[in-house]
Amino acid sequence: MLDTYLPTTDRLVAPFLGRQAASPAGIYRLASRYGATTIPVFCLRRNGYTEIEIGPLIPGAGHDPTEIATEVNRRVGEKIIEEPHQWMMWHTLQARWAHGQLP
Repeated sequence: MLDTYLPTTDRLVAPFLGRQAASPAGIYRLASRYGATTIPVFCLRRNGYTEIEIGPLIPGAGHDPTEIATEVNRRVGEKIIEEPHQWMMWHTLQARWAHGQLP
C-alpha cells in the first residue's frame, strides 16, 4: 500500500497532496537498487463491483528512491483528487504530513 506510511518504519520524505510527507523508504530503496518497476494499481468501488485500474509504469532503474516515491505520490495524489470518496486513508493524512517534516 503505497498510499500510506507506518511511523514505526524507515521513511523518506517526498511531496504528497501538496505537502512534504513521510513515505515508506524500503520499497523505494529496493526499486532503485534493483531497477524494479512500480505498477500503480487502484481498486475502485463502482456500481457494487470493484474495478481494478492499472496506471502507467514507474521505472526504478536509474532513479533514486526519493524520485520514485515522488512519482508514485504524484500519481496516487492525482487519483485521490479525481475520486476523493474512493480513498480510505484520509484519517492518516495529517500524521503522514507531520512525519514528513525534517528535524
